[in-house]
Amino acid sequence: MENKTFLKMRKFIKKIEIIGRKIFFKILKLIIKSKKINPNDIDLRKIKTILIVRQHNELGDMLISSPMFKALKKSLPDARIILITRKVNYEVAKGIPYIDKIINYNSKEFFLKPWKFFNFIKKIRNENVDLSIVPSTVSFSLTSALISFFSKAKIKLGGEVEGVVYPDAEVFFNIYIKVNTKDKHQVDVNLEFLKPLGIDNVKDRELCLKISDEDERWADNWFKENSIGKEENLIGVHPGAGKIENRWDVDKLAEVCNYILKNYKFKLLVMCGPKEIDLKNKLIKNLNNKNFIEVPLLPLIKLAGIIKRCKLFICNDTGILHVAAGVGATTFAIFGKSNPKFWNPPGENHYSIWDLTGDIHRISSEDVIKKIRDILSKESIG
Repeated sequence: MENKTFLKMRKFIKKIEIIGRKIFFKILKLIIKSKKINPNDIDLRKIKTILIVRQHNELGDMLISSPMFKALKKSLPDARIILITRKVNYEVAKGIPYIDKIINYNSKEFFLKPWKFFNFIKKIRNENVDLSIVPSTVSFSLTSALISFFSKAKIKLGGEVEGVVYPDAEVFFNIYIKVNTKDKHQVDVNLEFLKPLGIDNVKDRELCLKISDEDERWADNWFKENSIGKEENLIGVHPGAGKIENRWDVDKLAEVCNYILKNYKFKLLVMCGPKEIDLKNKLIKNLNNKNFIEVPLLPLIKLAGIIKRCKLFICNDTGILHVAAGVGATTFAIFGKSNPKFWNPPGENHYSIWDLTGDIHRISSEDVIKKIRDILSKESIG
């Protein structure tokens, strides 16, 4: 009974929130009016400071956008690139070498102390932004649009992709594009937002995550403490995923790991995120061979330093997949609902398996073992 009451209350609050957002947006439309700009009239030489607003994105989305940052920096090497992101993505954003400054967006703090949001906007306005970009690739964020608008940027570039439409969102921007996502990888969807600037036909589409010298040294020490030599062949295994529907059965993953341990001279590094300890423990319990090392819970960037040494990294479709790709590891991902054609890291050394129905549980351990066997037979791995 209590659950039903709670669900009804939650549904009611959601309706009020939707109505409130609609009213708020209608008021904004009366106040906000961005003068439209012809992209052909933009003088790129005058752009000295660029603001990218990605405060609503998840870890994987942030790393998938790294080729966009690289292309932007390559085309405008003298411009400063400032990123707005949430604290959860701060560490990984620091590892994208084309970003000059990161400003954290703290939604919880701003909700409890609204006046701090105005200080936040003031801080951004002091950066003298010439160009702001809101790449709405997986969802439209009204907050991101407002941050861009109030940044006082001379050029405000935004847009929408198919299935991610926010009515009248173009009022916030001088340049507003509509991206056709058909048969486009998410890396290329991000790159579409640079086309109005004349940045097109970008060839370098690989994800990038740079490990600091300090974290590299930390990883070296960790390997020494665990008696792992530099020439030792390692395979990283991560059983978790932020979305439960993206988690492949741990029992099946254990079968794959046991096959590797029995047939190859690899040592497994078993790791997980803070909410996936039970999954890791279950996996370890089902391993027949003791030739593995349990990696402790670590800050993401330190974990990335360990993954970098792996000859192969096996995981689900989740943020850590893109971390592994960003540090140059060969990856094999088991996909659930998302099509790997559009979401698996681009590049020849990134492999995947997917069931056309989108049901990850239909994928058998035999299917995965066959794929792994093919990968391990390649000279670059073995």
